[in-house]
Amino acid sequence: IQNIAVINGRPSLWGDALIAVCQGHPDFLKMAEWFEGKGEEITAYCRVWRRGYEPHTASFSISDAKTAKLWGKTGKSGQPTPWVTYPKRMLQNRARAFALRDRFADALRGIRSAEEERDIIVVGGEFSPDQVIGTEGQIAYDSAGVISAALDGQKEDAPDDEEKHSTPADPPPQEAMADKKAPGRPPNLEKFKGEIKESADPKAFWHENRARFQSKLGPDQYKDLTVFADDLIFEKEHPEE
Repeated sequence: IQNIAVINGRPSLWGDALIAVCQGHPDFLKMAEWFEGKGEEITAYCRVWRRGYEPHTASFSISDAKTAKLWGKTGKSGQPTPWVTYPKRMLQNRARAFALRDRFADALRGIRSAEEERDIIVVGGEFSPDQVIGTEGQIAYDSAGVISAALDGQKEDAPDDEEKHSTPADPPPQEAMADKKAPGRPPNLEKFKGEIKESADPKAFWHENRARFQSKLGPDQYKDLTVFADDLIFEKEHPEE
């Protein structure tokens, strides 16, 4: 349950939870991830093996991210999104999500990764990738009050799932006001990053303290901390990469 986030009115899975669900499928064999290219030509790949099927490979490149208007995007107030702070990791997450959803649709049953879901725009009760977000009332919030990375005119590169999304809920008033009063990074953000980084087991520490972090941070800062923790956990578990 702690790895489930409700974004744009839909349940989604954070970080490695998407992999865990697929690994629990009786027909899951293995998965491989890698990068090819240099500079602006970098492409992330993910290949999955399922019993009874040919290996399936999905990719997501910097060019794809630019076409989807994700590359280098900032939030409504100018703050950097994970596509600015952790671009390589975001390419990897997108390739991974595509590969797993393509080959294990029966296990995921339409559930996307949280990284994908928060890049989707919700306007006027419908998914509208071509419409620019212009007012605060149109920004999509999840059930915890976390802003769902509303990016101007971006398109979701997922032709196998064009479902429209439900009307976004209003942001919790207290959290929304706190975020307006403190648009910059509060001291707690860097402090919490240090706590996670210095812990003996970042993954366990993050899951044990997530509620405490969320209660102390504004929506944007908590989202930043979530991406930081996810990236750190990945580096610890895949030191060779």
